[in-house]
Amino acid sequence: MTEYNVRIEQDNDPMHPRKDHDNLGTMVCFHTRYNLGDETHIEHDWFGGWNEMKEFILTPDDKEYSEYLGEGMGAVIALPLSLYDHSGISMSVGVSRGWDCGQVGFIYCTQKDIDAAGMTLEDAERHLRGEVETYNAFISGDIYGFTVEDESGEHIDSCWGFYGYDAAKEAITNIIREN
Repeated sequence: MTEYNVRIEQDNDPMHPRKDHDNLGTMVCFHTRYNLGDETHIEHDWFGGWNEMKEFILTPDDKEYSEYLGEGMGAVIALPLSLYDHSGISMSVGVSRGWDCGQVGFIYCTQKDIDAAGMTLEDAERHLRGEVETYNAFISGDIYGFTVEDESGEHIDSCWGFYGYDAAKEAITNIIREN
C-alpha cells in the first residue's frame, strides 16, 4: 500500500469570490471599517434604516421608489446579511443582534437573473446562501490548498483555492483514491 505525504495550508492568495467569479446575487454592504460585498451605486445614507433599503431593493425596476432615488432595483429575493466582528470577521445570512455583530446589508437577485440562470426561486435562494458561505470563507481566511507527494517525495498533485478545510480534505481523498 502506498503511503502519501499530504500538506494542507492556508491559501494566502485566493481568488476573490465577488470579483473573480460569476455570481447570481448582488451583495450590497456597508461598514465603517471594511469594504465588503460588491460595488453598487446604492448609498447607505439614502435610507432611514434597513427596512427602507430592503423596500428599495424589492421595488420593481419600472416603478419610481422616490423622487430622489428613481426606479427600484426590481429584486425578488433580498436576504439580510450580518457580520460578526471579533478577532476576525464572519458573515452570515440573517439578522444578528448582540455584542460584536449586526446587519451590514443584503444579498439580492432579480427574476431576470434567476431566469438567465435557469433556476427556480427556491434554487436561487439556496444559491445566494451558498454565495454568502463562500464569501464568508474568503473574508475569514478559510481557504486552503494542498500538496500530495508519494512516500519517496515525488510530487503527485497540488491544488489551491478550496473554500473551507473540508473541501480541501475531500479533494485530497479523491486524488488518493485515483492513484
